[in-house]
Amino acid sequence: MITITDAQGNTIAWSSSGTMGFKGSRKSTPYAHRVAAEDAAKKGSEHGMRTLEVEVEGRVRVGIALRALQSSVFTVTSIRDVDADSA
Repeated sequence: MITITDAQGNTIAWSSSGTMGFKGSRKSTPYAHRVAAEDAAKKGSEHGMRTLEVEVEGRVRVGIALRALQSSVFTVTSIRDVDADSA
């Protein structure tokens, strides 16, 4: 699940591999994660988002989604791990 919010935490755009049409075990592939991140990035940019501070929860294939966000129109200013297990 990729969610793009404003500074107050209000959801601007979101996407997931299931929303993008992937079913079953294909939802957890790196390709599905990249497609979902690109979709969320497109929706976010349509609402005027240009700069991101990324908060990561969970470690499964996070790098794929981050690279998709960085290669889109966004400037990523920080990446922070907010996973409850990392505390």
